[in-house]
Amino acid sequence: MKRLVPLALSLLGLAPAAVATLPQPVALLRLPALHASEVVHLRALGVDIATEHPTAWGDLDVLATPAERRQLEQLGYSGYTLIDDVQAHFDAQVNADGEMGAYHTYDELLAELDQAVLDHSEILRVYDLGPTWETLHKGQDRRIWAVKITDQPEVEEPDEPALLFIGNTHAREVLTVEIPLELIHDLTDAYGTDPQITEWVDSREIWVVPMLNPDGHHTVAENNAMWRKNRNRNGAFLAWKWGVDLNRNWSYQWGYDEIGSSSWKFMETYRGVAPLSEPEAQAMVPLVEENDFALCISYHSYGDLFLYTWSYRRADTPDHALFQALGEEATRFNGYLAGNPKSGAIYTANGEWDDFMYGERGGGKAKTFSFTAEVGSSFWPNESQIPALVDENRYAQRLFIELADYPWAVLGNEMSVSGVPEQAAPGDTVTIEVSVTNTLAADQSLDLWASAEVESANVRQPLAPVQSFVLAPGETNDRVIPIIVPASAPAGDYDLVVEVGAYPGGHVGQIMKRITVP
Repeated sequence: MKRLVPLALSLLGLAPAAVATLPQPVALLRLPALHASEVVHLRALGVDIATEHPTAWGDLDVLATPAERRQLEQLGYSGYTLIDDVQAHFDAQVNADGEMGAYHTYDELLAELDQAVLDHSEILRVYDLGPTWETLHKGQDRRIWAVKITDQPEVEEPDEPALLFIGNTHAREVLTVEIPLELIHDLTDAYGTDPQITEWVDSREIWVVPMLNPDGHHTVAENNAMWRKNRNRNGAFLAWKWGVDLNRNWSYQWGYDEIGSSSWKFMETYRGVAPLSEPEAQAMVPLVEENDFALCISYHSYGDLFLYTWSYRRADTPDHALFQALGEEATRFNGYLAGNPKSGAIYTANGEWDDFMYGERGGGKAKTFSFTAEVGSSFWPNESQIPALVDENRYAQRLFIELADYPWAVLGNEMSVSGVPEQAAPGDTVTIEVSVTNTLAADQSLDLWASAEVESANVRQPLAPVQSFVLAPGETNDRVIPIIVPASAPAGDYDLVVEVGAYPGGHVGQIMKRITVP
């Protein structure tokens, strides 16, 4: 049986210090026709996986020095070379002028954002979320910036649905800065002339974080095309132990196992010393806590994938039907594979962003349905390919912006809830009005029910009898639901959850409203 020894510690007997002093070219290899168990084994070895090509017997793209390749071959893994020297390839494809060509450096991104503020101040604000690791500890001046696009960007409008787009969590995935940056241009340049975009901007709060990992991105631009993590020194002198994988540092199921993340500092999936230990992750927390994001896309590369939770284990969420429908619709034109680890689309990962956004919501926050787009077929496509790769992701962006007020519409219904008071006393009867429309081409048999969820607890209490009805295509059913606030309800904030579907757990629509018991 193959031994699960971390690859970077067993390079033909070389000590780590010796490895660090003997820089070797890194190649991109494809290991063909691997079984899922072999992929798990390679991840346990600490192999740097670029992407997975999921099938029952799938290909795996990995990065390896000559010594690491020899060890892989000794362990029975042989493949063929896609790129002989990835640094040389990066320099030729992206960085021939030393300034990343058409790709934006951190300073160029700031210039773009400054210009956007000057040109579109009526609909755009730029917010400083916080400093990077090297800014805090090494005297650099890099920060994480968030762009808010809406008709009144200086005002919080809680009745407007919010959504979020994020780029460059992993430093070497430089294309992922360009896609959210181009979204900013799409929305602002067409505002006032394109009726659909104008309506979206006027009725939604659209947030964009184009570069979550400025320190890492700077390192890629300067001298290390393969840098993935942030630049936390981890108390180490040698750079091969530096960095935390920001997409393993989120707090939901952080450190669930050693396959989906690593406790070894030299690993590319090193999760850090604690959940949310990194300043880049900490910078995002207030933004997430202060906004009820309905939908989110985080951009990565590469693999032509559109991924959803759960990520930390091979299982579906209670809202799998919605995740699956959103994923399939979002990829209708670009051909990306939508799925999760259970479906075989990708490997497991814990402490991951999409799980965090979905799993840690509740208790006063509606769930966020978050997705990861693995864009394209390489880390550094030639700059001539940027427009096409941006364009193939526009439909998903616009779909999510359209659905932000009610994502469940993708499952064939429209629902609205009105008449919910801000406060209700114990023992009160609250009458709410619910309207449900069948947007499918066939009849739907539906149940309608309401429950309460106390803030900071995911425990629901039924509040009204289940109502059942059948809707013909295009038919709307208006219902009145009397809800009795339990006489024993303690003071506090509650979420009134109205659901439609197959009672009790098969909902195809859900709306959450806040009620305070004084």
